[in-house]
Amino acid sequence: MENFIATAEADIKLTGAEKTAILLGELGMALSDDIIERVGLSEREKKAINAAFKKFGKYNPHSRFEALREVQVLQEVMNYGDYKGILPPPKPDFYQQKQNEVLGMMKNNPDTVVNLLKTWLGDDD
Repeated sequence: MENFIATAEADIKLTGAEKTAILLGELGMALSDDIIERVGLSEREKKAINAAFKKFGKYNPHSRFEALREVQVLQEVMNYGDYKGILPPPKPDFYQQKQNEVLGMMKNNPDTVVNLLKTWLGDDD
């Protein structure tokens, strides 16, 4: 979760309708429809969310700005869940797990890792 928090940029200003559109887009159609029904949105709120969807257009996963915007909204949701005490315990971080595996390999068989590094560095010659 620390890596996720570090990537959020609070400088991106979004309206409530834009945040809602991004979150609903992330959750997918079935879950979004259920949430909209439970919230009981007014027609004005529904129109504002639809306008935000149209404004954003098709999502471009290669756009840094769009990714940061998405991360910001997801971070806000996670912060709220943490504040309310309803956030599930974090899963082991994939990179931390891999780092621990490499450290274990270093402790158990350092020559293997040394040989790999020598091979990589030899490729630069």
